[in-house]
Amino acid sequence: MPKQITYANVMATIAVFIALGGSSYAAVTLSKNSVRSKHIKNGQVKRADLGGSAVDSAKVKDGTLLTQDFKPGQLVAGAPGPAGAQGAKGDTGPKGDTGTKGDTGNTGPRGPSNAFGARTTSGGVLDNGAFIGFAVPGFTLVQTLTLEPGNYMLVGKVNLDTTSAASWAIRCFISGPGLTGDTGTASLGSSSERTTESVTTTTVGTLTGTAVSLTCLKPYRSSNNTDAVNWSQAALSAVRVDAATMTGS
Repeated sequence: MPKQITYANVMATIAVFIALGGSSYAAVTLSKNSVRSKHIKNGQVKRADLGGSAVDSAKVKDGTLLTQDFKPGQLVAGAPGPAGAQGAKGDTGPKGDTGTKGDTGNTGPRGPSNAFGARTTSGGVLDNGAFIGFAVPGFTLVQTLTLEPGNYMLVGKVNLDTTSAASWAIRCFISGPGLTGDTGTASLGSSSERTTESVTTTTVGTLTGTAVSLTCLKPYRSSNNTDAVNWSQAALSAVRVDAATMTGS
C-alpha cells in the first residue's frame, strides 16, 4: 500500500461511498400502489397527508355526509314544502300584567247636537201677587225640563190671556243651576174683550244641575189684583251645544 494518499485514492473512496449510499436508498423505495389500508395503523392518516382533491365523490359513501360537513353556502336550499296541517289549539295562556296608562289623546271632533223639549197643552191661572208690606208678585211655575249638566241654548214660551180691564205686564223667565237669562214680558188687559199674548224667553249657559224651569210672574196691583190672568201651552226647549257664552248685560 502506498505510503502517500493520492488524488486517485480519494476519488475512488468517494465513489465507493456514493455507490453504497445509492444502493441503500433503492432498498427502502416503495413501488406505486404498494401501501394498502392494512399497512397503515388506524387513525394515523391526517388531513395534511392527503393531496388536493384526493377525496372525490366516488370515494365517499352515499348518505354519509352531514350538513355540518359542508361550508356555509355550499348547500342550496330546496323549494318550500307544502303547508302542514293545522295543529290543535293550545291552552289559554295566563293573563298578562296591566300596562301603563297611555297619554291623553287629542280632543275629538264635535259631536252632533242634541235637542230636548217639554210642552203642555193644558194650563191654569197665574198666582196673584200678595201685599205683605210691599208689593210681592205671584210666581207660577208653568213648565219644567230635566237635563244632564252641560252647555245649552234654552227657549221658553207660554200663551197668556185675560178679560181684565186692568193692564198687566206679565214677565216670564228660564231658571236653573248655573243659568242666567233674559226675561220675556207680555202686556195684556185694559179691554173689556179677552186679550191674548205669548211670551218667549231665551238663555244660553252652562247648566250645573239637572232641573230647568219656566216661571211667570203676575205683579201685585192695589186694584183688580184678583182679576184672572190665564196661561196655557207652556213649552220649554233645550239644545245641547259644545260651548255656551252669554255676552252683554
